[in-house]
Amino acid sequence: MNNKFIFLRHALTKIDPKKPAYKWILRDEGIEQVSQLCDNKIFLDVDVILSSTEKKAIQTAHYIAKSIEKKLLQILL
Repeated sequence: MNNKFIFLRHALTKIDPKKPAYKWILRDEGIEQVSQLCDNKIFLDVDVILSSTEKKAIQTAHYIAKSIEKKLLQILL
């Protein structure tokens, strides 16, 4: 393990005033943002992906974890 930490905020979100913020999901533009970030290869030396349990954060982390074939762990904040 290399002890390198990368902190990210979730990608662009689809705001739905009828739902609490923790249930919001990514917009199509947000998914594209994450895809471009994954293409950048900055996560290749990451060992573990951690995410809060908010849907938008899980989605963002999922795309990153999938691109580098690493496990995604959710943490309750």
